Amino acid sequence: LDSLVVSLTTSDGAVVRHETSGWLTIGHRYRGDFFVVSSLSFVRGRRIFSRAHPNDGRFDWLCLSRAMPIRQRVGFWRRTRTETHLPHPLAQTGSGTTFERAFVRPVRVSFSDGVTHGRVMEVRVGIRADSSHTHIPAQ
Repeated sequence: LDSLVVSLTTSDGAVVRHETSGWLTIGHRYRGDFFVVSSLSFVRGRRIFSRAHPNDGRFDWLCLSRAMPIRQRVGFWRRTRTETHLPHPLAQTGSGTTFERAFVRPVRVSFSDGVTHGRVMEVRVGIRADSSHTHIPAQ
């Protein structure tokens, strides 16, 4: 499996590094800019990235614009259950091997493994291909 290698710069200037084989969210789902970066198709039990492939050396990202009203955000997340959430004019998606964002106000970053960091000013994400392997022994 691939891992996301993440570097966070907090509001006090500290740099925090974290690695996860799942996903991370940046910001608040219902207000402001909101980002999801994932090496998997599923995020919190919802198939957000239908074209994502594990272990392809890339990750996918989604951005909900701060201009998206709360009512549309609720509907957007409701439609992720049936994979009819895209396209949407205020949602952008992409894929790649690097992702960088700086913020004017501190944001919260949450990881699939339960780790959360608040007051983050800058996020950098890279990918480490084939960071872990699964071996099933023969019987």
